[in-house]
Amino acid sequence: MILPSSTDSVQQGQSGPSFPFFRFALYGALLVAAAVPHLALAQPDTTPKGIVPIQPKPSLTPEALQKLTGGPTRITFSGQNVPLKEIVALFRKVAGRETFQDIAGTEAGGAPISVNWKDVPYWTAAREVENLTGMFWASQFGGVLNLYPAGNGQGNGLSGQVLADTPYVKVVANTLTHTNTKSVQLGGKDPVALPQNDSANLGVVVYLDPRLHLEGNNIRIFDTRTSFSNAPLPEAQSSSSGGANQGNPMIAALNLRLNNGIKAGTRIATINGKLQANVVLATETFKVEDLLANPKRRQSAGTSDLVLENAVLEGRALKINVTAFQQIPPEEAFPTGRPALPGFYRKPLAMFTNLRVLDAKGREMVTAGSSLSGGNVEGGKRQMSGQFSFALQKRAGRDSITYEAPFSLEWTVPTSTGLVEIPFELRDILVP
Repeated sequence: MILPSSTDSVQQGQSGPSFPFFRFALYGALLVAAAVPHLALAQPDTTPKGIVPIQPKPSLTPEALQKLTGGPTRITFSGQNVPLKEIVALFRKVAGRETFQDIAGTEAGGAPISVNWKDVPYWTAAREVENLTGMFWASQFGGVLNLYPAGNGQGNGLSGQVLADTPYVKVVANTLTHTNTKSVQLGGKDPVALPQNDSANLGVVVYLDPRLHLEGNNIRIFDTRTSFSNAPLPEAQSSSSGGANQGNPMIAALNLRLNNGIKAGTRIATINGKLQANVVLATETFKVEDLLANPKRRQSAGTSDLVLENAVLEGRALKINVTAFQQIPPEEAFPTGRPALPGFYRKPLAMFTNLRVLDAKGREMVTAGSSLSGGNVEGGKRQMSGQFSFALQKRAGRDSITYEAPFSLEWTVPTSTGLVEIPFELRDILVP
């Protein structure tokens, strides 16, 4: 079931009309654990001397995001009968996601369009492109933004049911899928029918402002409940597929599993939850100008050490080996448990997310293969290793691209993150 689209009439500083099937709530929320003061005072102080307890940080305010990014991304462009290939290239350029990867014909093969944008919010302009073309934006293959033909249950794209709309994050519900599974138990004289398992899944798409960079590309929906049952729903997560060289996707799809036992025709009055993401506040970059001329280099980045072990040419590929040594704060510093840790401590392989290799012309080389390992902790530091292979030549349509030496490394790691948390609510949903 594709959810009916809704008119997105809410912009920053304005409020629009009510929608027939939902309403969204938008307000700041602090990520703190509820505590009763007199009970808290009764608890003994078990923190070892000399260790400063680290508490979860509150959600970043709109003012903090404004300071971090300089403001939401906007587009100014006007053109008549513009080929879709140029439209895709424009959105990549404005987002700082230019790439030498081809835009395949099926991704930009529709008819040219005419547009007139003057200081228009990024995803507002993107929605207009969807409406004019009948195609949908997706961010795949290392964060590369493309237009794809409609179909395959993608729903209404940016015109789906809006769950939350802020200047930096837009959350849209696109599909509601109901599955009824019939099973029988084998082994006896006659098969025995088992209870039917009804399940429903809500397809949610998150659109991020291009200026927001996520740690580990991880987004989660949690603390979700429906009017069907007060029991919390399983957490839904979306993260980079390989944890390495995946860029920084601007579009993330999540599948929220609703309560089991929901029958067709059930009307769910409300679905409430929270969306949360770790936003990178500060980074450091390890740069090596000529990989082949620097067989081994080491550099500190925050509390971590980044090492280029070696780089060699093997056949028609450039292969590099890197290691990260990451300092781990003691467990006692986190009285609220491991979830209080920044994500780059919980998911160490995310350290390789923004590792890039460029050729002499500044063209980013796409990994032909990678292998990640490690996680062992010794002496207060966790060690992770990565091996990456980059093809020296690739096909580009009818032509081929040959990457030229010297090859350089840019390895960026987060040194500080902050939480973005957005409550949402969806109303009056009929299960198909």
